[in-house]
Amino acid sequence: MNINITCPHCQSRIYVDPAELIRGRQFCCSGCAVSVSLAVESQAIVKQSMQKLESMQQPG
Repeated sequence: MNINITCPHCQSRIYVDPAELIRGRQFCCSGCAVSVSLAVESQAIVKQSMQKLESMQQPG
């Protein structure tokens, strides 16, 4: 499941895989080549939030 975020530099859309973002992967903006990633301090919080979201989306 890819999501898109807004480039902080040029406001273009950057498509990212949340699982890869949590693992520390950097993504580049195709509009301006700025690199974005998730701060190490935020990885655990985002991972926990994504797991909660996925569990809420599962039927039953």
